Amino acid sequence: MKQQVSPLIGAVVTLALSGCAKSVAYKPPLSGSVARLSVPKFKSSYRLLGGFFGGAVGIAKKNADGCAGPSMEIPLDKAGSGKSVAVPAEQDIFISLFRYWGNTSCRIHGLVKLKANTSYRVKFGTLAKSCFFSVSEAGSSGAAAPIKLRPAKMGLVKLCAG
Repeated sequence: MKQQVSPLIGAVVTLALSGCAKSVAYKPPLSGSVARLSVPKFKSSYRLLGGFFGGAVGIAKKNADGCAGPSMEIPLDKAGSGKSVAVPAEQDIFISLFRYWGNTSCRIHGLVKLKANTSYRVKFGTLAKSCFFSVSEAGSSGAAAPIKLRPAKMGLVKLCAG
């Protein structure tokens, strides 16, 4: 998935960083088939020359209406590194990625169906004025085979299959 980078509104960052914008913590599935998803490290920080840096990865199941239920943020572990979590397998899930650095931000979404008992890796990158993320299957040798993400679009209120 690829998206143009847009300027970040200072008020949104201030609210998000002050704790006024709450997110729901991710809860792994209690039953059913699962896959493992490794998400990147987006440790929040501030630099005098450069501003705020950080980000988050969220997961949501696709509902019968083709849209997402509540997105649940995958928290970092205590060391602030990336994390591997169990996610629902054999059903459509939305992966949402939000990243901010300085006066720039990127919010991007994708829809994917992961195979049970398989490990995957989420990678994020930027190139020129675009940001992107990919999901790759982690092979037994550690090599990653990319999988196709389907588009997802954020409406006024809901994230839906696009």
